[in-house]
Amino acid sequence: MSLISWDERNSIIRSWAFTSSPYPIISVSLIYLWIVFRAGPNFMKNRRPFDLTLATRLYNIFQIAGCLFFNVQAFKLGFSFYEIWKCTDEPKYIGYSDEFEMKLNYYQWWYIFLRMSEFLETIFFVLRKKFNQVSILHVYHHISIPFLLWIFLMYSGGRMELCLAIFNSHVHVIMYGYYFLSSFHKLQKYTNLLKPLITAIQILQLFILFIHCVIALLPGCHASRLFVLQAINLGLLIFMFLKFYFENYLSNSADAFFKFLHNEYIFFSFYAQQCLKFYVYLVKRIKSFVINSLRTANLLESKD
Repeated sequence: MSLISWDERNSIIRSWAFTSSPYPIISVSLIYLWIVFRAGPNFMKNRRPFDLTLATRLYNIFQIAGCLFFNVQAFKLGFSFYEIWKCTDEPKYIGYSDEFEMKLNYYQWWYIFLRMSEFLETIFFVLRKKFNQVSILHVYHHISIPFLLWIFLMYSGGRMELCLAIFNSHVHVIMYGYYFLSSFHKLQKYTNLLKPLITAIQILQLFILFIHCVIALLPGCHASRLFVLQAINLGLLIFMFLKFYFENYLSNSADAFFKFLHNEYIFFSFYAQQCLKFYVYLVKRIKSFVINSLRTANLLESKD
């Protein structure tokens, strides 16, 4: 069996959107590249940056909701994080029911579109003239993930492939939650200090997924040999993310960490004081209400 043969593609999903040929996903990816590197910058050349605060917040909420939905469906299929560390054969080797195989493929197919919707994030950067954020790492990450998910779905769609998507989806919930909070100016002094942590979580995720790919390629595992492609891709992403982390965070990470602890102490001390004041006020109001109620009751009894 060759690594990829068009005639050997997954029979379950052949009639689904974007699965009849590779041209649709390639076309969308090329249009994305054209917009972010050529059409978008030319369009914004003589224009002021757009204020997309509301749009980005809604986008972040959409991504969080989409990832949470995907995670819930995966757990309904019996997924557990323990599967990251072991070989789970393809459905044809285990004898899953047709309905289970259909759901297994459907949610992976659905997740491809969720990841492709992340193209909007880069387009928002262009419209806000945040061209420094349209990096090779950012664009390659957004292009490679949905394309490899598509290849996996076309030729396997097994449970080990689903593990990759689920683990990635959980990290995206954290990541887009951070982006959502960062859109509020009052919180940025705290969220800015979390940037190194968010990047570190992404790097840790890549290492774990790389190990998962290695497990899939072990001689006794019947998972798709396409995990070779994902392992190469993850190795490249690990290198790019580590380079980004060392260049941007490592030199100031200790200072940032202690500053973060100091700011957190001040914030929570103030928060605790306000909570205590509110508690005292609430107790006084309840006490006053109870006393007035008792007085009213005694007054009514004396009249009778």
